[in-house]
Amino acid sequence: TGLKPGTYTFREVQQANWHCSTPGNNAGNEDDCEFTETFISGETSPENVFGNWKEAKKVGHKFNDLNANGVENAGEPRLQGWTIYIDANANNALDAGETSTTTDANGHFEFTGLKPGTYTFREVQQANWHCSTPGNNAGNEDDCEFTETFISGETSPENVFGNWKEAKKVGHKFNDLNANGVENAGEPRLQGWTIYIDANANNALD
Repeated sequence: TGLKPGTYTFREVQQANWHCSTPGNNAGNEDDCEFTETFISGETSPENVFGNWKEAKKVGHKFNDLNANGVENAGEPRLQGWTIYIDANANNALDAGETSTTTDANGHFEFTGLKPGTYTFREVQQANWHCSTPGNNAGNEDDCEFTETFISGETSPENVFGNWKEAKKVGHKFNDLNANGVENAGEPRLQGWTIYIDANANNALD
């Protein structure tokens, strides 16, 4: 009140972690966050509005899914050194310019300073590892992502990435010359035998 007719610029004092969305370019440029108006005698201007948003935060961790069941069970260790990124163009790859971070010794990761909006978080796959969660628990890395929408000032619930590493089975076959169930010295190995995984436990190779 009490303004002498003339031209005035109205601005706000910025606060930490807050950004101006209106007036301005809606890109967090506080230099544009102002109204400039010219008043004549006795005028009451239309009501002006300042809008601000606060930075959001994403947290989560990564673990070694020892039994590949898609659930973080007691005793399963965390995984360090994995890259988690925001897949801005939804192409399932970490591209130049996309925001990323690396899991720490506790498997923890976080993204701070996020503008409210929708983001997709993915991991960079490593050789011989497969994703069990999130996704379809079938090792389809294209499903290994979280998509979340953040509002101003929000910290998301902790999301979890789980991975399992390929295992390996080795063995050999021998001719048990004396049929004692023990591989004795000199008993030859047997070539050309088929060994199979009996997935349905019917004692037959299906």
